Amino acid sequence: MALILWDGFDKYGQASDVNYDGWSGGGSGNNTALVPGRFGLPGKAYFLGAWGSPLIRNLPGNFSTFYMGIAVNGAFQIVFNDVNTNQFWVYAVNSVVQVGRSAPTNNLLAQSLAGVMPSAGWYFLEIGGTVGTAGQLTVRINGNVVLNVSGINIQNSANASINNIQFNGAMLVDDLYFCDNTTGPGAHPCNTFLGDKRTRTVYPSANVSTAFTPSNPVTAGQLAMGNGGNWQTLSANNLILTLPDNPSTNLPGVNPGSMDDPLTGVAPRMAHDCTITALTLYAQTNYPALKIRPVIAQINPLNGMPIGILYVGDEKIGLVTGQNTLTFSAVTAAVTKDTPYALGFITDTSFAFDTFSVYAYGNPLAAIYPLTYASPPAIPGPLPSGPAITNGKLNIGYTYTLTNYAAVSEDGLDGDQTYNSSATIGAADLFSTVAGLPPGATVYGVRVVGAYRKDDAGTRQIANLVKTGTVQSAGAIQNVGTSYQYLSDVFAVNPATGASWVTTDVNALEIGYEIIS
Repeated sequence: MALILWDGFDKYGQASDVNYDGWSGGGSGNNTALVPGRFGLPGKAYFLGAWGSPLIRNLPGNFSTFYMGIAVNGAFQIVFNDVNTNQFWVYAVNSVVQVGRSAPTNNLLAQSLAGVMPSAGWYFLEIGGTVGTAGQLTVRINGNVVLNVSGINIQNSANASINNIQFNGAMLVDDLYFCDNTTGPGAHPCNTFLGDKRTRTVYPSANVSTAFTPSNPVTAGQLAMGNGGNWQTLSANNLILTLPDNPSTNLPGVNPGSMDDPLTGVAPRMAHDCTITALTLYAQTNYPALKIRPVIAQINPLNGMPIGILYVGDEKIGLVTGQNTLTFSAVTAAVTKDTPYALGFITDTSFAFDTFSVYAYGNPLAAIYPLTYASPPAIPGPLPSGPAITNGKLNIGYTYTLTNYAAVSEDGLDGDQTYNSSATIGAADLFSTVAGLPPGATVYGVRVVGAYRKDDAGTRQIANLVKTGTVQSAGAIQNVGTSYQYLSDVFAVNPATGASWVTTDVNALEIGYEIIS
């Protein structure tokens, strides 16, 4: 088997999503979260809260000899188990690495010299050895051996093996790999420590061929509900735009939120390449003669402020009490995944609309720019400087459409919000990807992952697809349940050639899925 599994945490949208992909306990701990990864966004890392529940990685078998590597930020606490029996543990205690058996409060077996632990920041931790009553264990940090012991009892159950790994304590983890001691195929046997490695997550980037139907239209954002009492009056000839979520200080222009919730409607960081077709807002009363247009603005990623108008939508004459829809039909309002935007509108008549009342420095705000309404308005274009900042969050929803590749390329599982569907046996979608690997990069394996579910009883089977050059290959045929689950296939070598992957193959990779039965 050799290279058994790896995970970069990038494909998850929230902490509990890891439970769909071979983990358990994800999202149940105190303050657990997904945060920017060790190389920044769009990569992610998993944060374990100090007093939270453990995060457990379930292994696809029982392993007597193993090698594990994982990027860590913080003091690690890792327990290696046989089902529910703790075989042994490896902890960082101050600047020392300790190994023990059973409960971590007793049975200390060995420890490193003092000062081997980094005082701060990311480091790459590797642990490997053989489980047994006369076992062997090696611990490496950034490639340096900090502990190497043999003849120690690291078996606490009847079995000399492990089948799950438990992560405890306050730390961030990223870029996990796990190997056994068998020889893998190709040029990379992966039967020992691999060193500091990175999982690069690649998403569909364009359609190659499609037979499924995407889930259009899609509604998102904070849909206008008219919560009553939180009314804000916008004066005529002003443009009002959302501002991004600044989780630290919330002052406009300071520390823009790095992972704005794409469902809030507040300067959303788009989860997909898509086309916005409409905005919704909630008016306090009827305004029969009012003229209004929806607007989408570009955000400066360095300071979180709008810098220019990208799209101006259709003119709507008159608002009614309650929810109103503002459309983009004369312009294609295309937006890009992982990019923040400001949503808003401009009007020729003062009117009151629904907002969330917020504390000025505790939540997202909105910005008002003095711009004369015209038909069409004197925008797109740059915005004037020095907008007025309002103490309220715009209560705005938005509707968008997308194509097949974009429906399944979000950074995180969004369930039934965006998806592709089909009931036809043999239906398949195939997408191009952009890995962007540098020339000469070493590729140890490709793992193709999809999240699937069926919507009725009966057997439904699906296979992941990978295509290199002119050769299309399918992974294992897998049964689909009624709840979403990540189903994956590991390709240690290029199935088209039988040889180890080369960067040109990976950079031109096509992936997809097919209904088998």
